[in-house]
Amino acid sequence: MLCVVPCFGFFMNQHTFRNMKEDYTARKLAAMRALPITVKQIAGGRLLSAMFLLVPVWLYFFVLMYLLSGWFREKSWDQLLNYALFWLGYAVFMSVVYLIMEFGLTGRHYFLLCFGCLPVFVVVVLLYRLFGQSLVGDLLTAAGAGNWWPTLGSMLAAAASVAWGIRLLIRIVARRSLLG
Repeated sequence: MLCVVPCFGFFMNQHTFRNMKEDYTARKLAAMRALPITVKQIAGGRLLSAMFLLVPVWLYFFVLMYLLSGWFREKSWDQLLNYALFWLGYAVFMSVVYLIMEFGLTGRHYFLLCFGCLPVFVVVVLLYRLFGQSLVGDLLTAAGAGNWWPTLGSMLAAAASVAWGIRLLIRIVARRSLLG
């Protein structure tokens, strides 16, 4: 969940996978900077496209989880919504982080940093397991008990990351080298 959910807001196509070699993001930004649009519109458009992709895929994912998982069918709608909204907040937060990395780094550095995040996720999960806990299990238990605090925290983190992230994206796009 830590690795997959944030990827819902990103296209997986040939350009994405060639970004390491060709720095497609720099070329795309160069083409957009040549258009009569502002840096703010470029950054806002990229954030909006990520969110417009993330939300339907998130919804599809959790509808499938509901249909395929016995836990969800035996819980109430507010418990299901609690759990799903936690992951939406997390996905939005991490998507903004990934967008900042995408626009702020060269294709090679972005690729390496994304793969560098994987060991961090593994360490977080292993630390949870070391202390006899389970991140997903604890969230399911909290949602089942009607505890909305984790969800509130993730939604606040998502809102803060969008508000802060758009400003940072604008500065990054304005200063980014378009040579790759």
